[in-house]
Amino acid sequence: MTSQEELKELLNYDPTTGEFIWLVNRGPMGKGSAAGWMDGKGYRYITIDGKKRGAHRWAFLYMEGAMPDEVDHINNVRVDNRWSNLRGCSRSDNMRNASLSKANTTGVKGVSLNSRNGNYLVRIRVGGVYKSFGEYGVLELAELVAREVREKYHGEYYNHG
Repeated sequence: MTSQEELKELLNYDPTTGEFIWLVNRGPMGKGSAAGWMDGKGYRYITIDGKKRGAHRWAFLYMEGAMPDEVDHINNVRVDNRWSNLRGCSRSDNMRNASLSKANTTGVKGVSLNSRNGNYLVRIRVGGVYKSFGEYGVLELAELVAREVREKYHGEYYNHG
């Protein structure tokens, strides 16, 4: 595993911009050039000592000296690796801050349509288990309830999405 000291010998990280710059020549990437590449999902990756890691994870090693289990982009912008936008978290906390799923048909996080009666069902994960918070005939009311329970149970990881 690369240490914080080794990382700082190879790269400079600007916490205000989230950018990494090479301090050494790395193959075709010369000293002073931007480090890493974008993957198809919008994350920036940097390879060091044969280990490909997200720039957001390298930022934690650079700033804190260790990598947490997961790193959450607070604003959900995957390429935004500014230090103020990153926080260490658990997998479940990271999922609480996830954007609205493409499979969601109501456009509201935590709300699905009950096809049997046409009502909107509010359900969120609490303690690793789905918990129901009622059915509502109007989407706007279901959305209001979903936002309130997500804010209550998801705390700082609550995402309006």
